[in-house]
Order: sequence, then structure tokens, then C-alpha cells
Amino acid sequence: MKISVLGLDIGSVSISLVCLSQQGEIVHTDYRFHRGMVRETLKGMFQALAPQTLGAVACTSSTPRIVRQARIYDSQVCFIEAARNTHGRLGALLVVGGEKFVLLRSDSE
Repeated sequence: MKISVLGLDIGSVSISLVCLSQQGEIVHTDYRFHRGMVRETLKGMFQALAPQTLGAVACTSSTPRIVRQARIYDSQVCFIEAARNTHGRLGALLVVGGEKFVLLRSDSE
């Protein structure tokens, strides 16, 4: 199976990972608390993946620059696009993390 995109969000307490197929379908997800051991936790998450299946890596802007060859995208834009792709139109989105939270509101379309 060829994975089109591996998406990563590394925050202050946890790591979120999602793999999308070439058709944009979710084929694998993982979420783990890193307890300050980001590299070790990330390596453990990558063990479930076959490197030859990865096409591209995309990270949120909150992700530390430990992942090479990755494109960086604004975290808020990532959250909005993920929620819209999953649930359609949004009036508001509350994003709660380990050290901050944000309420994103949108005008009616």
C-alpha cells in the first residue's frame, strides 16, 4: 500500500500521526504521550510504518524541526482543514492542547 502523506503534530505533551492514502483516505493513525521523550516516542510510532510506502511528510507549525524532509504548515489551518474534511461546514472549532487552547470561529458561508 502506498501512503501519499504522513501528517505529524508534535505538541508539548503528545504526538499525533495520520497516514493518508493517495485517494485521501485515512489508512493509519497513532496518538501517544511523549513524556518529554519526543524522539524515542516518534521512533516507536514509525515502527508500524514501512518507509517505502511514504510519499511525503507534512508537519504542523508546532512540530519541532526534528523531522527532516517535511513540509511545515500552519497549525490552525491544519486543524480547520482536517475538521472541514471530516465534518463539513464549521461554525467554530475548539482546539485544546497541553499548554494552550484556541477557539476558531468562522463566518457563515
